[in-house]
Amino acid sequence: MSQTPDREARARGKKVLVVDDDPDVRMLVAMLLEDKGFSVVGQAPDGKDAVLDSFEDQPDFVILDYMMPNVSGAEAASFMRATCPGVHIVAFSGVSLKDPQWADDYLAKDDVASLPALLERLVAERAA
Repeated sequence: MSQTPDREARARGKKVLVVDDDPDVRMLVAMLLEDKGFSVVGQAPDGKDAVLDSFEDQPDFVILDYMMPNVSGAEAASFMRATCPGVHIVAFSGVSLKDPQWADDYLAKDDVASLPALLERLVAERAA
C-alpha cells in the first residue's frame, strides 16, 4: 500500500527560476529553496533575462521581483505565461504591494523564510 507523499516530498525536484535585481537576495532565495528540495534552474537580474531564461528552462515556479530594471514584473509575467504553460508566478517584493493580478501569490521579502511552504502549498493545490 503506497502512502500519499507530503507537501515537501511533492515539491522535490520542482524547477524554480529566481528573479531579483539584488544578487544577494537571489543567492539567499536559491539556497533556501535548494535546501528544501527544489531545483533552482536559474537566477536572473531583471525581467528581460527572466523571460529568456524561462523560455529555455521551462520552470514550474518563478519567484519574480515586483519592481526590476528593463522589464517590470508584470510585463515579464505576461511573457512567461505565454511561453511556459502552467508556470506558477510568485510576486516577491520589499514594498507592501499585495496580490498583483499577474501573480499566483505574493510574498514580502521580509518573510522569505515562508517561501518554501508557499511553494509546497501551490504544488499540493495543483495535485488536488
